[in-house]
Amino acid sequence: MVAYSMKPKALYFYTNDATFVRKDLRTMEKNFRVIKMRFDVSKKWRLPISFLLQFFFLIRHTHNASIILIQFGGYHSLLPVLFGRLFRVKSVIVLG
Repeated sequence: MVAYSMKPKALYFYTNDATFVRKDLRTMEKNFRVIKMRFDVSKKWRLPISFLLQFFFLIRHTHNASIILIQFGGYHSLLPVLFGRLFRVKSVIVLG
């Protein structure tokens, strides 16, 4: 087993805590130090807040991440992909 500090860092973005999300996280945590962020889309008035929180999350974590994974494509994938391009971090959108 790889030591915690030696694992590459993965950023994981998702919109709901579904069973497949938990399964993906368990699988990824075997090889990555996963930093996850739930993008709240439950109420449309929260979207600006969610984007702002995601922006600051990305500023804090993208510079030393190895990969960015986004569950499903949508407006919540815009900033992670842009930050991935800016910091030259591979970003992957998982299609369901």
